[in-house]
Amino acid sequence: MRREELVHLALIFVAIAFFAAIEALGPILYIFEHSFLLLDVIRVAGHALFHATLILAICSIFGKRSIAIQMALTTLYIPLAYANLLYFRSFGICFPFNMMLQFQQLKGLSQSIVELMHGYDILFLIVPIVAYLAYYKLKGRLTNFYYKLHFGTLAIAIGITLCPVLYVINYRDFKITQLHKEIHQNYAMAPKRTYRGFGLLPSLSYQIWNANKAQRLTDRERDMIESAIMAQRNTLKSSSVKVSPKTNCVIMLLESFSSQAIQREYMPTLYELCNQKTTLYCPKVKQLTQGGKSIGGQLVVMTGLHGLRNSTFVTDFPNNRYPSIATALKGSSSDCSTLSVVSTDSNFWQQDVVNSQLGVEELYGLKEIEQSGQNVRYNKHKWIDDATLFDFSAKKIESLDSPFCSLIVPSNMHSPYTYDSTIDCSATFEGVADKSLHEYLRRAKHLDEQIAMFINRLKGCGKYDDTLIVVVSDHHVPMDNDAMQLALSDYIPAIFINAGMDCVEQNERNKDVIFCHSQLYPTVLQLMGLISEEYVGLFPPMTDIEATVEFDFERCDYAATNDSLKEIYDLEELIVRSSYFGTVRD
Repeated sequence: MRREELVHLALIFVAIAFFAAIEALGPILYIFEHSFLLLDVIRVAGHALFHATLILAICSIFGKRSIAIQMALTTLYIPLAYANLLYFRSFGICFPFNMMLQFQQLKGLSQSIVELMHGYDILFLIVPIVAYLAYYKLKGRLTNFYYKLHFGTLAIAIGITLCPVLYVINYRDFKITQLHKEIHQNYAMAPKRTYRGFGLLPSLSYQIWNANKAQRLTDRERDMIESAIMAQRNTLKSSSVKVSPKTNCVIMLLESFSSQAIQREYMPTLYELCNQKTTLYCPKVKQLTQGGKSIGGQLVVMTGLHGLRNSTFVTDFPNNRYPSIATALKGSSSDCSTLSVVSTDSNFWQQDVVNSQLGVEELYGLKEIEQSGQNVRYNKHKWIDDATLFDFSAKKIESLDSPFCSLIVPSNMHSPYTYDSTIDCSATFEGVADKSLHEYLRRAKHLDEQIAMFINRLKGCGKYDDTLIVVVSDHHVPMDNDAMQLALSDYIPAIFINAGMDCVEQNERNKDVIFCHSQLYPTVLQLMGLISEEYVGLFPPMTDIEATVEFDFERCDYAATNDSLKEIYDLEELIVRSSYFGTVRD
């Protein structure tokens, strides 16, 4: 092989090494506040430079005969490289690769493919084209080996120099979105164990090699988990809280819901319910979910568990199962019906997988509701409108002759909070000038009306008095602007209607107590009279104020919290990623 060819192969190696180094430095750059954009620009330039270097090498080695090779290479490489960058921008560590195919151009994630394109993406075309044209323009002058070497080196140097320049150009218009902040938090929590931030191909390889390969627990780790569960079970059994258990349970997992929305003007039904003496109301609940919050919210509410990195990762292990409210109710009553009603397709967010993990037997999504003969209305995301969703849920419960556990996941409160004409709510809040805040409150009002309708239907069929109704959110509201930040808090509510106890005194104290997401699971078990021998959660129920205060959930982020919370977080992570509770049983 000629010396010139060896040099070009060396240039290819340099380009690969440069690109690999950028990919590997991802977690480190994430630590810095504004480095998401910088890393993105470098990735674009890295992909473009790598392809340009390949073109230079092919031109040098094969000459004009290489045109077909270059065209084929470009046709294959550019879509793959761009898919890698789109995955990095929109999903990052948040979602498994196969979920990209379910999002239909990210519909419902507040962004479209077009919105994810950046101006500097033109480097994908400019750099390879310039390299190709420059070679053919200058090839007669590049007969000398040293000129060729300098030309290839110069191409890489120019590309590397472009990265910080483009970063500075785009910096003024760049704002860190809520998603980016959450990605920062994930890296801060567990940088060494985060794979998906490196891009599409590492994520895909991780998913292929690790599918169903749940983490193996050591004897020490298993003992730690069993000891923690045993201690919590003994605490619940010795609790002095006296309740009148209910037979049925309905959990309403509301999208992006702030406690500040529960006011007489905005949500009169929930406001009145929260002030009833048999309603346990905890207005200051800290979310623990990251990234893929809808699935994370379901996991933590139904099981009391959340993954440290991201609870969406439970779908990496589709054959794992977890003790849940649904399985606990089925254990107490063999004829208990368990159902989940969602506004999206049943495989969206891998809802079908999660239902199996949670032991929920019946799943009704968009297609199932459409095929039921229901008069269907949709919101602007093309998901089932809340009015249709609650009407369908009420009909399903009315038709049951057995105890039931129902999870209802409405979607109208999903961001972005631009006007949605499909939502039938004429409420006007004259004192609210900000359009995003006004739309959020208008949707809250509509949701409140559907909750009122649903409760009236339960009363009409005689099932209300024997049903514990839990209203909670999957996560707090993504704040669009300063007006929303001022009006809405980061806290989400936990409301237990028909709690089976006098809650007046406790609710007065709850106003100043900060709870966490994971406490909802043991609270439901306690109120339903279900002290499981298998698992009761790792945190105290929300009825135990003294134990709650000791945990100091104000600082519940892993990187900033205390050792006692970190210890439980680590145990939750072990449970989520292991087969501690076995596999899904048919």
